[in-house]
Amino acid sequence: MEHVRLPDGRRLAYEQGGDTAGAVAFYFHGWPGSRIEARLFEEEAARHGVRVVALDRPGIGGSDPQSGRRIVDWPRDVEDAAAALGFERYAVFGYSAAGPYVAACAALRPRGLVGAAMIAGLAPFTRDRARGRAVRMRMVDRVARYAPWMLPPMLRGMGRQAHETPEKLLARVEASMPATDREALRLERYRLIMVDTIAESTRQGGRWCALEHALATRPWGFDLSEVRVPLALFQGSADTAVPVAMARAYAAATPYATVHEYEGAGHLSIVPRAADDMMRFLAKLLAV
Repeated sequence: MEHVRLPDGRRLAYEQGGDTAGAVAFYFHGWPGSRIEARLFEEEAARHGVRVVALDRPGIGGSDPQSGRRIVDWPRDVEDAAAALGFERYAVFGYSAAGPYVAACAALRPRGLVGAAMIAGLAPFTRDRARGRAVRMRMVDRVARYAPWMLPPMLRGMGRQAHETPEKLLARVEASMPATDREALRLERYRLIMVDTIAESTRQGGRWCALEHALATRPWGFDLSEVRVPLALFQGSADTAVPVAMARAYAAATPYATVHEYEGAGHLSIVPRAADDMMRFLAKLLAV
């Protein structure tokens, strides 16, 4: 883990992977997640010459908290981090709950951004878009939006279990997944990364991790029609965490968004199926 200092004095934690001599793509993590999650994409990034710089958002992992933060504050942090690290051109990409942050960058266009991508990325919540979301996840959504103080103890418990009894945590996660995702979770590399990223997400307790989901369920502060850079969405048709309607919402809102659907892929099983395609897209984008 390394740190970059922002103009307001806060530090963002990051780690690098893929081709460290390649063109730069910032990675944004899901929920509950951290910069460690980017290791899911390291092999494909190296294959396509992409240097992945994975950031922890404020209060997550090793990044300093930011009081009163909003989703629309993130593009400025990315712009400042890129400037501090000497990156003049870069793309951004992310997985799952990174959707709001990838979309914010694509809409607000921090200096140096050339495009964006997401795998199974959230869209703004509406009843129609959330209809295919698993019941247990919709319950968490309601808690996050209306009673967010209930989430920190749950998240602290997950983080503690990831440290102390990781196999029990993985068994719980696997039991809650549809069959289409269980095979992916049984891959040893994925199991280790999932445990480590959950543990790291609550390094500073559950408060900031809970805020992440609360922000995602509320208005984001911009409209998807404001996206003005290429945005590729890679989406599984059988995803019960981020329904395919969410990916299609981006394409309906802006001509800059393109959706690549994978028949039968779920929320986790989409990753090994789409990672190479996403890295190929990012590499071409950064080569222009």
